[in-house]
Amino acid sequence: WGGSFMPTRYEDLFNIARDIEHYSSRDVLVASVMPAPEDAERQRAEAVEEYGEELVQQYNVGAPPITSDPPVHTWARKLLLPPFSVTSVAKYEEETRELCRKLIDGFIKDGRADGAVDYAQQIPPRVIASMLGLPEEMAGEFTEWVRGFLELGLTNPELREQSAKNIFGYLYAQIQERKENPKDDLISELLAQKVDGEPVPEAHVLGTCFLLIVA
Repeated sequence: WGGSFMPTRYEDLFNIARDIEHYSSRDVLVASVMPAPEDAERQRAEAVEEYGEELVQQYNVGAPPITSDPPVHTWARKLLLPPFSVTSVAKYEEETRELCRKLIDGFIKDGRADGAVDYAQQIPPRVIASMLGLPEEMAGEFTEWVRGFLELGLTNPELREQSAKNIFGYLYAQIQERKENPKDDLISELLAQKVDGEPVPEAHVLGTCFLLIVA
């Protein structure tokens, strides 16, 4: 990619954060696994041929609000403030504590554990999955997909791509189900919200759910 820059001074960061013309948040990744532009075009053409244009467009939704510029970023962020308020998240406290206890019970007899793999990495995907109304038995798959996308996929482009497909494909199916049968969960809540009198775009809901899972 010909090198990159890392600003460190407050004034520079302050100005960059507000200069969306030159520093857009719509494409935030800079990594060794990112394909060159010509390769990206080829990969997209191959994906369209294999999966169809509609499904490929569903995967190209970003991860709002962190991949959104104003004015979209403003309402995209506001959508998530109520479900993540102190009052809203309090109802997940006991099940989170129970999850932590179960994880510890799983390795305490061994007298040792990998603090990341056996404990910390298991908690966020499972709690967020619960908020989204996803089945508890899928917890292992969610953790594996997130690690494949964020950790192991950093040096394995094929794994990163497949992990993203797994997450997007599963969430897309869940969104279609909630459209037919709304539930008391975050996916249904996002689908029920409106922006300027119109329903939140389905692709935006998909991207936001993807962000919550991998974040």
